[in-house]
Amino acid sequence: MKKSEKITIIIIFLIAVFFIIFNRINSKDKIMVSVKDANDNVLLSFDINEDNYYTLQGSYGTFNIEVKDGKCRAIDVECPNQICVHTGWISVDNPVPIICLPNELIVSIDE
Repeated sequence: MKKSEKITIIIIFLIAVFFIIFNRINSKDKIMVSVKDANDNVLLSFDINEDNYYTLQGSYGTFNIEVKDGKCRAIDVECPNQICVHTGWISVDNPVPIICLPNELIVSIDE
């Protein structure tokens, strides 16, 4: 093998390694969360890694979702028992769905 062929192979290898590393750094895996109604219709879908605040209208009243630091929770919800609010933060490490029966809404992490 000639010296120029070895150099070409090394350059191609280095470029391939660069693209692999670059794609892994820039492609942050999206972890999606879905809010569904009682009929399993998706009302809202969002990335849990993007901090935001969402307001939905449920069967009983308003349902607010806070997304922060890779986790989300129900907050300021109009319902009598507030079980959905007491569920607390959900995340990839704690993927328990948030269920609000009066508003007929389920918030869950997609897999």
